[in-house]
Amino acid sequence: MRDQFRRSARPTEDQPGRRQPQKVGGFALAFGFLLYLLKKCAQKLEYLFNWAVHFFHDAMEQRPGKGVFFVALAAIALLGCFASLPSAFAIAANKRVDLQIDDKAFRIDTDAKTVAELIGAVDIELDEGTVIYPELSHLLQSGDSVLLKSAMRVTVVADGKERRLAMMAGPVRQALLLAGVSLGENDEVFPPLGAQISDGMRIEVARVRVYIETQEEGIAYQTVYQEDATLFTGNEETKRQGSEGVKLLQLRVTEREGKEVERTLLREEVLVPAQNRIIARGVKQRPTPTPKATPKASAKPSAGATKSAAPKVTPDPNKKNASDNGSGTITVDGKTYKYSEKLNMELTAYTHTGQKTATGTWPDIGTLAIDPSVIPYGTKLFVEGYGFGVARDCGVHGLRVDVFLNTEAECRSFGRRRDKAVYILE
Repeated sequence: MRDQFRRSARPTEDQPGRRQPQKVGGFALAFGFLLYLLKKCAQKLEYLFNWAVHFFHDAMEQRPGKGVFFVALAAIALLGCFASLPSAFAIAANKRVDLQIDDKAFRIDTDAKTVAELIGAVDIELDEGTVIYPELSHLLQSGDSVLLKSAMRVTVVADGKERRLAMMAGPVRQALLLAGVSLGENDEVFPPLGAQISDGMRIEVARVRVYIETQEEGIAYQTVYQEDATLFTGNEETKRQGSEGVKLLQLRVTEREGKEVERTLLREEVLVPAQNRIIARGVKQRPTPTPKATPKASAKPSAGATKSAAPKVTPDPNKKNASDNGSGTITVDGKTYKYSEKLNMELTAYTHTGQKTATGTWPDIGTLAIDPSVIPYGTKLFVEGYGFGVARDCGVHGLRVDVFLNTEAECRSFGRRRDKAVYILE
């Protein structure tokens, strides 16, 4: 019947039952147990108090002298208890604490209330960055462990500056973050970012800059020889003057700490192709000359014969050399000429091409080919080793002058002459 009543008293899903009591927590049980102990102590104290009152009352009534003795003895005992209270409280306040400083461990008894008081009591000098666990304000209890760990010193060098850090552990990447150093895409770090720091480590950051540079560069022309059946063997004729071309270069330049360390060619594009110099070389056989009869010379000249004079040679004005007076004038065959500028240039020679000059004239002795960006057309010049001339043609670049001569043989004989004085006449 009792079991049936219990089953009928249980709630069902359709009909809610009586609210079940909640479980009593551990704190409530401990508090109740404490109240129970206090009650028992109060009862014991009340019993002792009543016994003491009756004892002293009986002693005073039956034996007054003995009662006074017991009262005095109780007073002395009470005073002794009060006198020993500070020592008892001190003993009760002592705590056994484990103290670890880096790799050294100590077990000490202390009456310090906080971690800060403990550090002050043991006279420990803390360096900057020392880690303390638990915090200084933590209230100590017996059995606590206090950890003091010195930080590691790390130096970060970047952008010409040194930054000194104090940190416990971590990779190089974290040290750079604490130092406020940000890295570019191509920057180099030593030791590597993933390496763990150590005491006294020096971390160096090298700034690396990579960029693309474009520049123009000249293309040298070649001299091409072609056989020409219309020219006799040994004769040459320039069919076309050569001209340099221009190409565009795309380069990848790498700079480390502001200094170029690498230059790599990425792309090359020809903007203006070079024009080769074409020289026709004769292959035609020369005819064999027919020997002529030599008249016999008379043994003695006739009485009226006279000695023939040597042919007079007219000096070529373009073969003169100048004497530089050093005051903006030169002297040529006793005549003085003023010049505005003196240049040291390289000399070459060319001959007939079958074409007019760049200024529309036919080339002859005294025609000079120059770079118009250096010497303007129409400028009168005196060229050392050649003579007077006028800038009428082009086809050379920079500090060069191409002088005109009548034949290929003269050009070959002239050759290439360097560091020759060229005077720009006024």
